[in-house]
Amino acid sequence: MTTTRKGGPGGQRKLKSGAPRIWRRHDGARGVAYNRAWLALVTEYGKPPVGSLLALDMARLAAALVHQGQTVRDLEASRRAVERGGRGRGRADLRRLELRHQRADQALTAARETLDRVTGKTW
Repeated sequence: MTTTRKGGPGGQRKLKSGAPRIWRRHDGARGVAYNRAWLALVTEYGKPPVGSLLALDMARLAAALVHQGQTVRDLEASRRAVERGGRGRGRADLRRLELRHQRADQALTAARETLDRVTGKTW
């Protein structure tokens, strides 16, 4: 006999912030960062209806913010390791992380533009 938790899809509980689940697990540092990004977007754009396209676009932007922040931290750690000259990531890994960071920036920009187009907000 299997039991499921009441709440969200797949038997998972809804997130306290009201954000849609985009990952299987939302605990840890990534979940905290996603929650903060979601709450900042709710402050900026208002609380969207549950399950709406606006909510999904806001979740996409929140996830892009989390991913971009992680790429910045990884890139800076790699740069410090290369500068120290110790055992760690080499220049090839540094270049790979720079490309990853560029792609994360592009994804963040695309998500922001999509959300702005949906909401009609201009900067």
